[in-house]
Amino acid sequence: GGPAGSSADSAGAASARPAAAVVPPTSRELWQLGLFSAVPFIGFGFADNLIMILAGDAIDATLGVALGLTTMAAAGFGNLISDVAGLGLGEMIEASAKATGLSAPKLSAEQFELSRTRAVKGLSGALGISIGCLLGMFPLLLLGNRKHPIYLTSEEELLYATHFARYGVSPQEFYALMKHARWRSAEPNGVIVEPGRRLPKVLMLLEGKAIVRRHPTGLPASRYYEGRHERGALKARSTGGCIIGGTALVDPAVLGKPYPNQVVAAEACRWVEWDTEELKGTMNGHPAIEAAVLQTLYTDLLQGLKHSD
Repeated sequence: GGPAGSSADSAGAASARPAAAVVPPTSRELWQLGLFSAVPFIGFGFADNLIMILAGDAIDATLGVALGLTTMAAAGFGNLISDVAGLGLGEMIEASAKATGLSAPKLSAEQFELSRTRAVKGLSGALGISIGCLLGMFPLLLLGNRKHPIYLTSEEELLYATHFARYGVSPQEFYALMKHARWRSAEPNGVIVEPGRRLPKVLMLLEGKAIVRRHPTGLPASRYYEGRHERGALKARSTGGCIIGGTALVDPAVLGKPYPNQVVAAEACRWVEWDTEELKGTMNGHPAIEAAVLQTLYTDLLQGLKHSD
C-alpha cells in the first residue's frame, strides 16, 4: 500500500492510455507532395511514348516492309526499345525533376502511412504519367502529315506482294500509286486495246491471257500477254509479258504515236491501268516504284524477244 504500489499504479495507467493520434498533413503539404510525385512521372511518360512512337514508326517503315511485320508487331518492338531506354533515362529524369527545386514535405513515417497521404501520392503519379504520355504523342502530329489510312483490296494486296514489295516499295507508296489506278475487266474476245489510236495509258495484266493481232491484217502475232495471277494467287510460271503500253515509259517518242496492234482477250482478263504521264510522275518521285515497274517491263521485253517471229 506504500509508494511502491502508487508507482506501479501510475505505470499501469500510463500504459492503458491510448497512443496520441497522428496529425494529418496540411493541405499545403499535400499539394507539395502531389507536385513532387507528379513531375518525375511526367518525364517518364513523355520519354516512354516519344521513343516508342518514333522507334515503332521507323521499324514499321523498314523492317516492317522488308520482313512483312504487322504494324502491331512494329509497335511492340518500339515499346521494347522504349522500356530499355527508360532504364538508362530514369536517373537523368529524377535528377532533372530535383533541379526544378521541388522537394517532398517533411512528414513523419506515420503521416506517410495515412490513407489520405498515400492516395495523393498515387493519384499524382498517375496524373503525371498520363500528362507525360499525352505530351510524348506529339510526333503523331508530324507523322500524320505523311501517312494515310491504308485500305487495300485482296487484289491490291496480291499485286503489292508479287510486283512491288520485293523492290522496297512501302505500303504507303503503293497506296499512293493505287489512288491513280483503275481496274478493268474483259470477257473472252473482248478488245483491250484498239489499233491505230493513241494509247495514253499503261496496263498491267494480272489475270487471263490476251493475244496481239497485227494491224491492219488482223492476223495473230506470236507475241501475247499473260497475267501473273490465277484464282487469287501467283502463277507458278508465266511466259507472256504483262505490261501493255509500257514502252512509252522509256521512250517518250512513242507516247504520241498510234498503238500499232490490237490486243484482244483470249480468255477472261483482269488488269489495272494508269495514265502514262501520271505513272511517270509517280515513278520519278519514288525510285522503288520506278524499279518495280521497269524491272517488270524489261522482263516483258526479254520474253517478247524470245517469242518474236
